[in-house]
Amino acid sequence: MGCHQAKIKEQKQITESQIKIKIESLKQYAILKKNQDISKILEQEQQLNQLLKSNLRNKDQEYALFSKLSQQIKYLETINFIIVYCQILSDQVLKILRCQGKTNSLQELMIYIESVIYASDKLNLKQAEEFNLYFLFYFKLDVNNLRNVNPKITQMFQSLFPNSYEINDYAKSFANKYGISEIELNQVGHQFILNNIISQQINNSNNFDFSSKNPYENLEINDENKNNNFNLCSISVKHNKKRILDLKN
Repeated sequence: MGCHQAKIKEQKQITESQIKIKIESLKQYAILKKNQDISKILEQEQQLNQLLKSNLRNKDQEYALFSKLSQQIKYLETINFIIVYCQILSDQVLKILRCQGKTNSLQELMIYIESVIYASDKLNLKQAEEFNLYFLFYFKLDVNNLRNVNPKITQMFQSLFPNSYEINDYAKSFANKYGISEIELNQVGHQFILNNIISQQINNSNNFDFSSKNPYENLEINDENKNNNFNLCSISVKHNKKRILDLKN
């Protein structure tokens, strides 16, 4: 019993730089993964665009690709949350260290910590294992019972596959990007609805622009959490074309 308590005490005696390394390592991997995913999405979008221009179109093949791309963008959004939240946590390492594992004194940051654990677990990111194990132990959290996850993230994983509304949202953004009309899109029997495309895209978080020739320009992301006292603005992440992603709860 005494040895076990000593081990716990030793594990909790971690330095500020060690915590920062755990956070930064995950963030850098997430940025790399995001850039790789964007390249794959660009390739598949080009493939889908060619299918839509073909004289021998196949409805099932097209819909399957729309569904696949919709799912990939959902994963991309999740990676984006991880990047932004890791940046926030990296700036608050000293506060994390001083709380000594007591969540009561760190409530404003728990949504970021638990959201990163939840999101990386759902994406099965092995590179997040060290981050997750440390924070799960440090705050005595249960990965299957995280109570402070951003609802936007949990909502994205309510089902294994994208639903018809999510696929339709992606079809709208795709059609707008490539200049495809609703009639052209639905020519082989799809039932996508593209009306109010501009206003809905503004409110839709799935509006990544993958058309940039340089996919590594800065992306600015706003995160103003209603549940805490932070006013976190313009967190720069080296990534896709400069764009604001609103992460308000």
